[in-house]
Amino acid sequence: MTDQDTHLLQASDTEPPDEEFMGRECREDLVQELLSAVEKREDSADEEELQYPFEAESLLRDALRERASDIHLDTQLEGVLVRLRIDGVILDGTLLEHPAGKRLGNQMKVMCGLDSIAKYLPEEGRGTYAVDGCLLDLRMAHAPCLNGEKISVRILEPRLVPRTLTQLGLQSTALGHMQD
Repeated sequence: MTDQDTHLLQASDTEPPDEEFMGRECREDLVQELLSAVEKREDSADEEELQYPFEAESLLRDALRERASDIHLDTQLEGVLVRLRIDGVILDGTLLEHPAGKRLGNQMKVMCGLDSIAKYLPEEGRGTYAVDGCLLDLRMAHAPCLNGEKISVRILEPRLVPRTLTQLGLQSTALGHMQD
């Protein structure tokens, strides 16, 4: 040990703790520092929200425009593949980078009332969401997979559901049998 180390040990062993360090003044300073850090974090979160618009709504708008019945988010090694089911055929859309794909998946989970943090347990949920004045019923399922999670969202548009047998598009002979 050097003389300087010995001096430090002796000073810390013999002197009582600094009252300002252990007292109320120091704790108030610490609380103020924590509050300012929280405020800075909230300000940066607001900026981050502006930087990342609500992608789920624009995806739903695109799916409605294309008459898609399902949206699939498939996590792959390269990113998250967005797929749409149109007329019974699943078509590949765009490949998002992992952070954008996770953000989109979390937005969809929240829309359907699911826990956005849970990724290792399969879950199902449902929710309603209005897009361009049209109220949509969303049914969602997600499951953990090898590369991440897979999410599927069924889009049900109540105004397009047939209400009568004639709206189903049955031929007249089949319609006659059904009505008898």
